[in-house]
Amino acid sequence: MPPSSIAAASARPSDFPRDLSARTVLARFLPRPFEPALGPLSDRELTVLRCHRLDERLLAPVGTMRVPRDLLRTPGARARIVSTVVPDGGVIAMDTAVWVHLDGQAPAAIHVAHPARRGRNRTVVFSRALIPPEEVELVGGVPCSTLARAVVDVARTAPPVRAVDAMIRARDAGLDRNRLALALMTCRGASQRGGPRARRIIEAIVPEHRARE
Repeated sequence: MPPSSIAAASARPSDFPRDLSARTVLARFLPRPFEPALGPLSDRELTVLRCHRLDERLLAPVGTMRVPRDLLRTPGARARIVSTVVPDGGVIAMDTAVWVHLDGQAPAAIHVAHPARRGRNRTVVFSRALIPPEEVELVGGVPCSTLARAVVDVARTAPPVRAVDAMIRARDAGLDRNRLALALMTCRGASQRGGPRARRIIEAIVPEHRARE
C-alpha cells in the first residue's frame, strides 16, 4: 500500500468517528433556519434573490441600497439604515432627513452634512456644512437634521418642485412659519445661499398663524 494510502487510512478513524449515528450525519444536509435581513442587502444577496416584479414589492431603493420594506417603518429604523453609509461626524440632511422624519418616497441619493467633506461617492452626496446643535436631533440614535432645518435646506437648494413639495409636507406635518423662519436663521456662511428663495416659499405655502385643532 502506498504511504499516502496508509496515512489516509490511519487518519480515517479520528476524522470519521465510528459511533456517529445516521441522524447526525444527515443533519448536516438539512436546510438551516433562515436568518432575517437586518440591513441593506449585499450585491450577492440581490443576485440570488432577484425576481421580476417581486423585488419591487419586497425591497425599497434607498440611494443605491436595496432594503427590505419592513425595515423602514419608523423614523428610527430609516435613520439606522442610512447610518450604514454615514461617516463619523456626519449628519443626515436635506431631503434624506425629510424622508427619515416623514417617510414617503425614499431619496435617490443620500445627503449628509459633514464639516470636512464635500462632493459625492457612489452612495452619499456630501455638503460641507456645520449644522448647529439646536438643529440636530438623534433619531434612532443617529444624528439627523431637525425636520425644520431639513426642509429649509431643501427649499434653499433643491429644484423648485422638490422644494415646494417638501414645504407642503412640513406644513401638513404641523410646522409653522415661525419654526421654519427660526431654522432659516441658523443657515450661516455658505448655507445662506438660497435663503431669499426659501423665505418666499415659506411665506407662500405656510400660513402665518395655524389654528389649533
